[in-house]
Amino acid sequence: ETYLFKMGLDHRSLLGRARMMNAAFGAVLGLLIFAWTRKVGGILAGVLALALYVLSPAVIAIASLVTIDVGAALWLNAAVWAYAWFLHAPSWRRAVLAGLVLGALLLTKFSALAYFALAGAIFLIGLALAGPQIRRTWRRILALHGIGLFVAWLAIWAFFGFRAAPGGATHPWGEMGQGTKVERAAQIARTLHLLPDPYAFDLRGFRLLVGKRYSFLHGEHRYGGSWDYFPITFGVKSTIAFLTALALAAIIAATHARRVAGILRSNFAH
Repeated sequence: ETYLFKMGLDHRSLLGRARMMNAAFGAVLGLLIFAWTRKVGGILAGVLALALYVLSPAVIAIASLVTIDVGAALWLNAAVWAYAWFLHAPSWRRAVLAGLVLGALLLTKFSALAYFALAGAIFLIGLALAGPQIRRTWRRILALHGIGLFVAWLAIWAFFGFRAAPGGATHPWGEMGQGTKVERAAQIARTLHLLPDPYAFDLRGFRLLVGKRYSFLHGEHRYGGSWDYFPITFGVKSTIAFLTALALAAIIAATHARRVAGILRSNFAH
């Protein structure tokens, strides 16, 4: 509020440019979805995936808003694609690319750490389908993973100009407290200069992810979640077209399991 309305800035121009940037992120995400799906399933699959994306009410609602959701979705999809591409033919160049995209993702939204669960699943699938190749070169692959993580770490520092306190910014560290593991981890990261001060300070936000939050479902208000919250909200917020396509994809995958396994194996074997 102070930045936009109390510093004499043209807030209309600032908001307009921010909306344009977010819309650009949305357009790039659509191209990524099309290109990735086309590579796996052909042109028809790419067009269908793109149509589901551009007609999604969620995308239409937030693609031009000044939020980080579209950017997080873009970098999450790009990071998963880059990691799968890296596993297809591990090399230091692909490791660097995967690390750069991961750095952009980690700079966008902390909850995007869910990426590591997706990356783990992709690695296990690759291990199951191309196990001998991976096991024979596990030391090299481990080293390349280290390169990728190091590049992601450098990307975070580069964003802040490789300065612990860019612009002389200060943070009320004394107000953080020492009560939670997240707060202690943030203090350690700051003390050892593992992360820039603004980034380490904002790690406090993880407290909101792991603590009980106020929720409403089935006409009930409560603190804390329930096992059926996300399945229900997924079903309610998803379009009928998307759910139909998802069901058809599951049926096709089940009835053509060998062909699907062959496609996956070709993506991982090298």
